[in-house]
Amino acid sequence: MTGPGITERVTSRKGSTDNRHWHVVRRSPIFVALPVAIMCLLATNFVWESVRENVAETALAQWPLRFSLMDRPSTANLLGLFGGLMLARAQYARSIQPNFGYAWRAAGGDPYDWSLHFFNGGPGHAKILSVVYRVRFFLDPSDAEPEWIEMPDLQSMLASHGITRADADLLWLGRAPLVPQQRAEDGFLLGSFNYRALSLVDQLEIRILASDAAGDRHQLLIRITDRLPYSATEAVARTRTELAAAQ
Repeated sequence: MTGPGITERVTSRKGSTDNRHWHVVRRSPIFVALPVAIMCLLATNFVWESVRENVAETALAQWPLRFSLMDRPSTANLLGLFGGLMLARAQYARSIQPNFGYAWRAAGGDPYDWSLHFFNGGPGHAKILSVVYRVRFFLDPSDAEPEWIEMPDLQSMLASHGITRADADLLWLGRAPLVPQQRAEDGFLLGSFNYRALSLVDQLEIRILASDAAGDRHQLLIRITDRLPYSATEAVARTRTELAAAQ
């Protein structure tokens, strides 16, 4: 992720780079980057004042040694103060940090076979800022990298490839609040799919961006077709073989 702030990778799953599912935290630049910059300035001034205290009095009358921003005791006090504030802020951010996850569940009836749930398993609340999608189709020979699109464009692309609402029912999250949940089923339903939709879609990614009470931003990248349940993977493989043979 690019942009100002501190980025921290919180959770990941083993695999190649293309198969990873990241929950990334971007710390608020106002409450992290700015205090770090001030602490670096204070640390530099502390070293400078230490040098000035160990030179002859006559040298202090000349530049650059006559320059003094703040005396060493005051600098040390401010350095300790900012260090304590940063530590307290980090502990607070950890204590209220949401922890995003997702899970497949059997849909339990026609016309869908599997449902994808998104939930917040951490102690803190969050608010969704944006949800975007990226899709690649199984029978599409294009090697171009797909772009991130929003829900209406995704639905249009699915329809243009013969995937109707009877095959895939996607739900719009909007700016929903994300309260802590104990189970995946208590969270948000991202969508329901049958085997035909899962077979026609080669890769479907969902990128969810949210903010928490500390001002930090959290991003969860879900590559849903890479982590299908084993029974679903077998059914999708059989369906794709039939689709390829029919071409």
